[in-house]
Amino acid sequence: MLKLSKLTWQPPEGGQIIKGMDLAIPDGKLVVLTGPNGGGKTTLAKLIAGLETPTSGQIFLDGKDITPLDVTQRARCGVSYAFQTPVRFKGLTVRDLVELAAGGALSEATLCELLGKVGLCAREYMDREINASLSGGEIKRIEIATVRASCCSTSRKQVLTCGASPGLSTFFATYAAIWTVRLSLFHIRNAFSPSRMKS
Repeated sequence: MLKLSKLTWQPPEGGQIIKGMDLAIPDGKLVVLTGPNGGGKTTLAKLIAGLETPTSGQIFLDGKDITPLDVTQRARCGVSYAFQTPVRFKGLTVRDLVELAAGGALSEATLCELLGKVGLCAREYMDREINASLSGGEIKRIEIATVRASCCSTSRKQVLTCGASPGLSTFFATYAAIWTVRLSLFHIRNAFSPSRMKS
């Protein structure tokens, strides 16, 4: 279970973006966080992944306080962050990228499993170069596969995606081993400052 306790974050220039947020995400649920631009959705994902440091509050993973852990240590625990616009690595193949994430060579069976989980046929994709011939959706799925590969020694994978299309969100809910819970803006409105929610 992922749990947030009284999580608060404010930027150096002042003004609270996230205010005393309490949230518990049980195993096996899809998280869909909705809200206006500037409402704090991406900031929350970065706080959980360790890319931002909370002003106050705690983040727990399976009862362990991971608040002090940096982004690398959290990734080793199985919490990863996928960016809205994936990076294209010129000259690398899909196999190269997934194996770099895994930290070593992978068997074809393992590559098939990792790419298959995100809806890609390994035989068609593993030797393709990461370049403009791949669509944004394909790049996003490959990125999710690399996140899963980097966490393959853990019992579960927490994948925080920002800006994924509704189709991909549905796909991940069905096929990816991520935790999920459906949240409406109503349920989280008290976690964000009123001034930011109106912007």
